[in-house]
This record gives sequence, structure tokens and C-alpha cells, in this order.
Amino acid sequence: MNLRPLLVLLLCAGSLSAGTIQITPNSLNGAEGSLVSGLIATFTDSAFPSLANLTDSINWGDGSTSAGAIAGGAGTYALTGSHTYAEEGRYTVSVGIDDTGDSTEGGNFTTATIADAPLSAGFPVNGSGMAGVAISGLVGTFNDGNPFAPNSDFGVTINWGDGSPTTAGTIFQPGGVGTSFAISGSHTYALAGVYDTVLFITDVGGSTTSEFGSENIAPAAVPEPGTFLFCGAGVLFGFAGLRFRGVRRRVNGVPSNPRSVA
Repeated sequence: MNLRPLLVLLLCAGSLSAGTIQITPNSLNGAEGSLVSGLIATFTDSAFPSLANLTDSINWGDGSTSAGAIAGGAGTYALTGSHTYAEEGRYTVSVGIDDTGDSTEGGNFTTATIADAPLSAGFPVNGSGMAGVAISGLVGTFNDGNPFAPNSDFGVTINWGDGSPTTAGTIFQPGGVGTSFAISGSHTYALAGVYDTVLFITDVGGSTTSEFGSENIAPAAVPEPGTFLFCGAGVLFGFAGLRFRGVRRRVNGVPSNPRSVA
């Protein structure tokens, strides 16, 4: 008996049992620091496998991979997944599908477009000080929609409201990751008055916000009467009893420790 035709028939049948997978990826959109979820791709499999026989892998393009969830049947399926990007940008996402019939398809690419998270101003800081004496300390706060953002993502310039050049503030996060950001700055006002301050905050991703406050500056201290000593023909030798009235700074109406004096 010649078994060669039967062997050829069995090999052909075996090759036909493995289906062909075709993947159609779906583009994604979202914002940094927020969960991006939804349809990743649809695909067909000519072997009509059950869901139990299908596995997937999603490479999110930022160095991380995960499995999604496959739904459907009768040869037509949908892959959904979710991921959080730490930073804005355009990421190349690839999808791999495998079934137990040895059908494998991978390397199908789509794009995830991740926008910069928005910034929002915090509570205004209304402080006080004294003319001619440097004030330094908290001048404002702000929030970022991305709870993972580092301090280095931001910049801030401070307009002190007295016509002087703007200066850069210092950004820190006293509550740790995921909490509000704080801004400190230092300035010396030459004259007494109430000055409106403006903080302009920028994110490397393009988001911006502004915050408004005020500084109530008291007149410079006046020396109390003292005893002045002179030597020779009116040359000032020294003095005694010279005292100044200090000014305690207030932030939003609450007394605080005096600001540092330059």
C-alpha cells in the first residue's frame, strides 16, 4: 500500500488548520498622568479560535508592555487595553496576537498621542513687608493635572508690580508627589505701597497658567531718638540708642516669622 498520498493529505490538512491573523490597529489619544483606555485594535483569525485560545501583548512605546482584553468570536475580535503615560508626546504602540493553533501576528503599529496635562492656579498669597528690606518666602501655589510631574517640568517668572524686571521663582512640592506645587521668591521694594503681583507658570509640555497676589509694603523704619556723639569739627564718631521698629510679615492676614533680610 502506498502511504505517500495519505501523508501529503495529512500535512495539507495540518497546514490548513492554522489560521491567518490580520490586525487593524486603532489610534489613541489622551493626556499625561491620566489613564488612557479603549479600543487598541480589531483583528480576524481564519481559524475561528475561542477566546480561551487567544493571547495578546501590547507594547505601549514608553518601555512598558501589558496584556489587554479580547472580546468577540466567530473569527472577528476586538482588543481593548489601558495605560497611563507619565509624559506627553507621540508614542508608537505595537500589538501582538497569538492563538494555540500556532497563528501569530505581531508588529502592527499605531500611534498614541498624549497631550500635556493642564495647569491650574492655586490660592493667592497676599503678603507684607517693609520698604528697603528684602522679602522672601511663599508667593503662590499651583496644580498640575499630571500627578507624576517632577519640579523640573516647570518654570515661573514673578512680576512684582513695581516696574522692576521680572525674576525667576523657585518651585517645590512640600506634600510630595501628587500634591500641589509651591512657589517662593525674593524681592526688595524701594517704596511703601500695595503692589499687585503676577506669577506666570509654564510647563515644558506647553501648558501655562497665571496667578495673582499682592504685597503690602510699609514705610521704611524710622530711627527712634538717640544720643549721637561727635568728635572734632562736626565729624560723626558714633551713636548710641539707635533702634528700629521691625515689621512682622503677614501672609493672607496671618502673622508669620519675619522674612529674611538681605
